[in-house]
Amino acid sequence: MAASPTTSIHHQRRWYYVLWSVLLLSGLVLYGRWLTPLRVERPLLGIAFEEQGLPPETAVEVWTGPTVRWHPKLTVGQGGFQPLPRNARGQLAMGATELPMAIRRWVKPTLIPARSHDLVVLRFSLPGQDARYLFLSMREDWQTGLLRPGKRLYYTIRPKWDALRTDPALPPELG
Repeated sequence: MAASPTTSIHHQRRWYYVLWSVLLLSGLVLYGRWLTPLRVERPLLGIAFEEQGLPPETAVEVWTGPTVRWHPKLTVGQGGFQPLPRNARGQLAMGATELPMAIRRWVKPTLIPARSHDLVVLRFSLPGQDARYLFLSMREDWQTGLLRPGKRLYYTIRPKWDALRTDPALPPELG
């Protein structure tokens, strides 16, 4: 009786390995496309302050970015807080500023959270006192259509010093 050569189990199932490799590779490609925005829209946001509730000489700095990138220890400068200058009338105001919003592909216009500037943080500071914070989420404004390219959305804020947050951590309702 002649012995027939047996092939290994791996050789017999080589097409299964090819199939799994193709499925894995196509899944990675689709995941990469899911995280790549279809387009980046740049609506404009402006903020005007009514300072009756703030102590004199209050300095205001602003940070915009993705909620997932907010870190309480951000400093002034590149990628951090930017000081808001006073206008000619001595009022604090943030002129129309672009907020990049990355639009996800394959679904109705939804945002890619890690690439959209959906959070605005205002830091109020006085010499000799701890900084205070005001958080503004832009997600709801985007979803309702108030924040769209070609439109300018302006907020008028009347901050009260005692009502501002002393904790720089992101509020639970925005997390």
